[in-house]
Amino acid sequence: MKKVITYGTFDLLTPGHIEQLRESKKLGDYLIVGLSTDEFNSIKNKKAYLSYEERKIILEAIKYVDEVIPENDWNQKVDDIKKYDISILTMGEDWKGSNRFEYLKEYCDVKFIPRSGRYSSTDFRNFVSKHKDDNKFKNKMKAKIKSGLLYLFKWHLNIIYFVIKFFTLKKKQVFLLSRQNDEISISFQLIINNLKKNKIKTKFMSKKINKGIKNKIIYYFSLYKQMYYLATSKVVIIDGYNPTISILKHNNLTIIQLWHALGAIKKFGYQTLNLDSGRDKQVAKIMNMHRNYDYVISGSEAMIPYFSQAFDIDKQKILTFGTPCIDYMLKSINKSEKFKQCGFDANKPLIVYAPTFRDNRPNNISPLIDAINLDKYNLCVSIHPRAIEKIEKKDGVFWNPNIEFLDLIKICDYFITDYSAAMIEAAIANKKLLLYVYDYHLYDKENGLNINLFEELPNYTSKEIADIVKIIESGKYDMKILEKFKNKYVTNLKGNSTKKLCDLIEEKLNE
Repeated sequence: MKKVITYGTFDLLTPGHIEQLRESKKLGDYLIVGLSTDEFNSIKNKKAYLSYEERKIILEAIKYVDEVIPENDWNQKVDDIKKYDISILTMGEDWKGSNRFEYLKEYCDVKFIPRSGRYSSTDFRNFVSKHKDDNKFKNKMKAKIKSGLLYLFKWHLNIIYFVIKFFTLKKKQVFLLSRQNDEISISFQLIINNLKKNKIKTKFMSKKINKGIKNKIIYYFSLYKQMYYLATSKVVIIDGYNPTISILKHNNLTIIQLWHALGAIKKFGYQTLNLDSGRDKQVAKIMNMHRNYDYVISGSEAMIPYFSQAFDIDKQKILTFGTPCIDYMLKSINKSEKFKQCGFDANKPLIVYAPTFRDNRPNNISPLIDAINLDKYNLCVSIHPRAIEKIEKKDGVFWNPNIEFLDLIKICDYFITDYSAAMIEAAIANKKLLLYVYDYHLYDKENGLNINLFEELPNYTSKEIADIVKIIESGKYDMKILEKFKNKYVTNLKGNSTKKLCDLIEEKLNE
């Protein structure tokens, strides 16, 4: 059998790549591709869009390719030629005369493949760069119209708010405002309960902006109620970005950002401006994104730098005593009762899979479902309501059960996620945490991550579902690794986060 080998990065596959592989295969019976690893590309100062594993999957699906091996350095080619009994080594014609290949003629035939079509992935990137301004005038006009409407929206709300403030008086009142859900969150409920004990008056609003013109109109009119409560309150607690908080001019109002996640595992806010997953920079500027905060509550000292970047706020304004969510996760729960409520089999361990929300991309749920032995385990999949993936429901799998998500974490045996900050809640509850990060390279490139999950949770982070299942089936889990992770990303585990927050609120009410 005559064996042929060729090398390359093969990123963003082009017709020229296929031409190289086809012509190489014609020279022999068996074609091996030496695929540059991500580490080797780094040495070459080359950044591939797809990871080594993703490029390998694509190459292995091409009919001309019989085997893919990793190319780790410049000097391995002689060893490869001997190990695989190579007869011919091929490269693109642009490498002809290079010292990196001419010396190999001593060990096998070296042939340089002429490339008639556009070969380089760079050609595609250059094409995008060249033509990005083709509709520049049209896009510029759209951007101006959008900016104008946003400025008009911002201006008219400030006029209305000015009138409301003129005819109202401040009260010793706390306003809790959310756009995360249409129902009250556990953190907000704990705060209200605590404040009521001290007879502190509270007002609460939770309203999502749902799809559709009708829902947007309803939300618009809810802004008037928000502005009234803002004008009559001394302290406001929010758990995300709210236009009325950031774009309005407030008087004698303390604003506390109680972010809905305990940590910033993935980048957000000002960290992701102009990225596919982030906000438009101009829109963020007009809408004063994450402005006017007096305090931001973080779950840990370790998250201060990332929260500071994401909210574009001074580190001194970030308090690390944690959110009421921590207190809730530390409390015990009646597992048997919750199992019965959800219909789980009490004789089987419970695995919960909760992938993070991805814009316009699937969550790769089906491979995970297929890999779990449903005869041995309860499998519950909790997917984001905005997820686009359409999944064929499989018997034996529980989908978004009617139970508080934090309770679901508290009763599970294994919690599988990827980049969701829910991993911190799972760690607080001492759950066996597993990270299935099949698209790690792409996600880090498109959205960005603040921490290296492979370093933070070694042995329990993998791109392969087979590795995750193997850990579960082994029944072994080093809780010391989880404990180290928990202690790093949760500063206050004393169960008094709610009290500390309410003490701050009372202090501000009495000023």
